[in-house]
Amino acid sequence: MPINKIRFQPGLSLPAFFGRFGTEAQCEAVLEQVRWPNGFVCPDCGEHRHSLVHRDGQKLWQCSACRKQTSLTAGTVFESTRLPLHLWFLGIYHLTQPKNNVSALELKRLLGVSYKAAWRMKHKLMQVMDEREADRILGERVQGDDAYLGGVHPGKVGRGAELVAEHERVVVGERKSSDLDCFHWVNTLLGNLKSSIQGTYHGFKFDKYAARYLGELQYR
Repeated sequence: MPINKIRFQPGLSLPAFFGRFGTEAQCEAVLEQVRWPNGFVCPDCGEHRHSLVHRDGQKLWQCSACRKQTSLTAGTVFESTRLPLHLWFLGIYHLTQPKNNVSALELKRLLGVSYKAAWRMKHKLMQVMDEREADRILGERVQGDDAYLGGVHPGKVGRGAELVAEHERVVVGERKSSDLDCFHWVNTLLGNLKSSIQGTYHGFKFDKYAARYLGELQYR
């Protein structure tokens, strides 16, 4: 049986992760390189000239033109956090590398933080994932089917549901949709979506945070 190249992607092993992002200094260096690959740029005026100052144990970049002081995490998802960067990076690893989703409760156990801190981290990262995927546009042939996750099902569902937009209709009839090749990937996607959510979360406000949970799945 041939190996599925998607399932057997190399990914990043946990030892390799700790080798690259295991210390606070390593994480700070990576974040600085990502934020300012060509050197510091003032977020207010765009000036490159700066000086480094330390205040209350925090390293700050001070613009030589407008004198604004900027921390490494200001304007990022890590801004105002009380958790060290190496825990954030580890949280990112656990939310992006496994095949299945990771709940806030499981993240709490993995990182050794409070549930409140784990929930806040997870939702901030899910929001970033959702925003990252916001500009991705489907093209060429697009297949669609309906599925409901949580809440009350509005209107008529299933084969009698109202159809909108231009489309090519495929009538299933007495057959199962899984018997038709054209439904293979859309059924696979919906099946993975339901398994991922139902197998991870025991209760969440899907009506309030639907975009985040779906954005996380799309990103991963």
